[in-house]
Amino acid sequence: MINNKYTIKAVSILLSVTLIYACNEKTEIPEYNYTSDRIVVKTEVEGQTKAGYEGTTALPSEFVMDIIQGNNQNYNYSLVRMTKEDTGNTYKSPEGTVLLWEDSDHGNTSVKAMTIPAGMTSVDAENPMKISVCTDQTTEDNIRKSDLLGAVSGEDIVIDGNDININFNHLMSKLYVTCKIQDELAEKSVSINSIHLENICIEGGFSYADMDYSSEIEGTSGNISMFFNSSENTAEGIFYPYIPQEDPVLVVKTTIKGVKKDFRCPISLKDPNGFLGGKRYKITVRINGTNIENSTINAVKDWTEDSGRIESIADKKILWIGTSIPSAVEWFGIDNNYPKMIADAAGYDIVNNSRPGSFLCFEPVCTWTTSAELEAAFPLGYCLSATHKEVEDKYRPVLNDIKLKENLSQDWVDKWMNDFLGHSYESLIIPYIDGTLDDCSIIIIDHGYNDRHRTAFECLKNTIPGEIPVGKAWLESLINNTSAYTDTYKLDRLSYFVNMNKVIQKCYETRPDIKIIIGNYFASRTPVFATEFTEDIGGVMCGDLICLANEAIAAQWGLESVNVYKYTGIDNPTDFTQYYKFCPDGTHPGSDPSGQLNQMIAYIYIKELRRIFGGN
Repeated sequence: MINNKYTIKAVSILLSVTLIYACNEKTEIPEYNYTSDRIVVKTEVEGQTKAGYEGTTALPSEFVMDIIQGNNQNYNYSLVRMTKEDTGNTYKSPEGTVLLWEDSDHGNTSVKAMTIPAGMTSVDAENPMKISVCTDQTTEDNIRKSDLLGAVSGEDIVIDGNDININFNHLMSKLYVTCKIQDELAEKSVSINSIHLENICIEGGFSYADMDYSSEIEGTSGNISMFFNSSENTAEGIFYPYIPQEDPVLVVKTTIKGVKKDFRCPISLKDPNGFLGGKRYKITVRINGTNIENSTINAVKDWTEDSGRIESIADKKILWIGTSIPSAVEWFGIDNNYPKMIADAAGYDIVNNSRPGSFLCFEPVCTWTTSAELEAAFPLGYCLSATHKEVEDKYRPVLNDIKLKENLSQDWVDKWMNDFLGHSYESLIIPYIDGTLDDCSIIIIDHGYNDRHRTAFECLKNTIPGEIPVGKAWLESLINNTSAYTDTYKLDRLSYFVNMNKVIQKCYETRPDIKIIIGNYFASRTPVFATEFTEDIGGVMCGDLICLANEAIAAQWGLESVNVYKYTGIDNPTDFTQYYKFCPDGTHPGSDPSGQLNQMIAYIYIKELRRIFGGN
């Protein structure tokens, strides 16, 4: 095949010769086909969120780009203004400008691209620019205008044949707010009118030449009216990345029984690096009758996956908390567990503090009267949510009584007490996040299975007639944030929710910048304990409740959850043949000596952790 570029040159020579001899004759210049040499530009936007860019229908309408191929300036293009085609994700250059490849080898080609900053009509190719966000971000259009996008050659831009695929990254910071209205206001006529950010950075410097932020231009603080979703009581706002010298303020404007009231809440970021570009931060606030309570603010999801601008999970240490399902136990093979497989495959540093038999719910009363009863039910002493004092108060007197009655040694008492104390969050979590024993900055709480009874009974209190599984609608309302969890039925320490909330709160109190992820079970329908409580409530698919409860807890706290059951595909409500193939004992992935199920779960976690944190 003859390259069209050289065909054009040959025809041009021929035309010039012809014109020498027939300059007075009318010459028809043919149309030439540039297809084989034409540069095709396509885009995507990483980390799409609710407001702003969502799919190809909301890709940037235009941007500028540089394409540098070599020393021949005829094939180098600067600040070319690309405009989106009517459909799909392809872009066209200005009329009269044809982007051509110099040759078939694109190995030395460098490309960069950037959307035009809000309020500007052009991009300065050489000097740092003062870029701004819209102070009125109440519309999706203004959210998109504020959301500066950029990409450079490397992982952001891939050349495939004649196509340049631009994977745009978000260059600004974003705050996502979830508002919860507490029970004392639930019966009142409460409405949120608008949400604002005060004392936030609205402009700063950026260099297109360096494709980086510029300190040559001083940042400016101001106020932003956020994009507000009234059906979900959520808000989003985009601002310039910066290190706050004083806290920005979140202002929630409400109407309560016809009276307008503003709630104000400082936003304290514990990260000394400040708000980073390409990061989405999430905060959940709770409004009661008199004030607004800020839970915490965390960088919960990177806008840009696989970007050099994001922090790598490889640089962090993960603390894994769970039951026998993720634990490393000898009877399944010490390496046949998915946290170990995740660490080996992805290079993550994981401390696996999962413990077989671990519960979250705490029964204050211990009824053991003999050592035989203890030996038969000792896992009941394994309570993650219990403090050391609670464990001492509950079990030490009982064990001392048994010791005296059966003439047992003090060593016997101490052995069991140390075992029970070792299952408390004060042993398994706190020393690993406060620097005493380790410095883990990420916790994966992979619990719930052993507390399925309490979850089922709590769901029973919140069910509708004829609903199977019981309480499903209630759990889904918590997941969708259409209602907030309250301990309405005073289940206190017998509630899975109460105890999980306690552990999460203690983690944040110990380390405010901790990243907490909720892990989930690998199947929603399980053959073992599939229809427990038959006499009480006519049968419950406990797997459903475990999975939904964990999703609800994550949603109520604004945490990421890894819902493994949605990806394994091995649960079936009537036929468990496939399930038993991967999980012979009906409960533990490690019961498969081949490790297939653990490997499957490990792969899912790696994919999800890369989604959450970015990186490879």
